[in-house]
Amino acid sequence: MAELRLAVRTLSRTPAFTAVVVLSLALGIGANSAIFGLADQVLLRLLPVESPRELVQLRLEGGRFGSNSGDGVHTFSHPLYLALRERNTVLSGLTGQLVQPASLLGEDRNERVSVGLVAGNTGIPTNLWVPVMMKPTITPTWDELDNERYSWFYLFGRLKPGVTRDAAEASMRVLYRQRQDEELKNPFFTRFPDQKERFLKQTLTLIPASRGMSSLGRASSGPSSCSRGWSASCS
Repeated sequence: MAELRLAVRTLSRTPAFTAVVVLSLALGIGANSAIFGLADQVLLRLLPVESPRELVQLRLEGGRFGSNSGDGVHTFSHPLYLALRERNTVLSGLTGQLVQPASLLGEDRNERVSVGLVAGNTGIPTNLWVPVMMKPTITPTWDELDNERYSWFYLFGRLKPGVTRDAAEASMRVLYRQRQDEELKNPFFTRFPDQKERFLKQTLTLIPASRGMSSLGRASSGPSSCSRGWSASCS
C-alpha cells in the first residue's frame, strides 16, 4: 500500500504528465479492443448461416486464358459456372456473384450505389440485386455472358451432407478436366495452340468459406476474394 500511496502522490504533483499517461492507456486499450473485435468478426466468427462449415469457394490457379475481370484466381466464366452447377454431384448448390458500383439515375439527382449481380442468394449487402442474366440489359455494351474465355464470376458452393471438402475437390477436379477437354475445341485454342499446355496445368481447389472472405482474411491466411458478408444458402 505504501508504494501505491507514493505513486498517487507523485502523479498528483504532475497533473499534466498524469493526464498524458491516462490518455495513452485509454487509447491503447481502446485500439486493442477494436483490433480484437475486427479480428473476431473477420477471422474467428463463423457466418450466421445454417451449417457454415459446408460452405466453400472455388479457386482456380494457373492463370486465365482470354479476358479476366477480377483477381484472376477466383474468377470463372458464366458458361463454366453453368457447367459446374449442372454436372457436379458433390455440391447441394452452386451460386455466383459479382458486386459492382453503378449510377442510379433519379428525376432530380444521381446516386452512386453498389449492384450485386447474382445467380442465387449470396447475401452480400448491396443497394440493389440484379439477376446475372440481366447483365447485358444493364450494360448494353457488354456482351460477354456466354463467352467461355471471359472470367469475371466468383463462385461459392455448399457441400452435400456427408461429403468432405477433399472428396468434393477431387470430384470437381475430374469434372473440370472434362470441361477443359471440351474447351480445347474453342476457337481460342485453335488460334493460340501454344496455350494448351499451360491451360491443362490449371488447378481447381475448394477453399473453406465458413468465415467468409475479406482483405484482412487474405492477408492473414492466404489469397481469397470477395468481402465478408456473403451467406449463400445454395439450397
